[in-house]
Amino acid sequence: MDVEKTIEFLLAHQARMAAENEGFHAHQAAVRADHEERFKLLEVSQLEFDERLNRLAKFVEDSYRYLDQADKVSREDLLRYKAEQRELHKHMDERLNAMIQIVDEIIRKRPQQ
Repeated sequence: MDVEKTIEFLLAHQARMAAENEGFHAHQAAVRADHEERFKLLEVSQLEFDERLNRLAKFVEDSYRYLDQADKVSREDLLRYKAEQRELHKHMDERLNAMIQIVDEIIRKRPQQ
């Protein structure tokens, strides 16, 4: 009878191990499915992040281009303004010199008293 009890014990133990093994495989399958779902979500999240990063990079690039263009226009405007001021100053000097010459001639022609 010891042999029969040992066999019964071994069969019961084997059945329990088989049930635990089956439960372990079911748990592993659930964990794997969860991991696969999380990985898919991570992939989607990564793609969205890449898209946002690309849009940000384009925005920064466009901003630099705009600022560079604005700086160029500002420099051109400043150079044009300086040229206009030089021209105005030249004309003013010419008129002032003409006025000085006229006043000088009037003073010289005036009879002394």
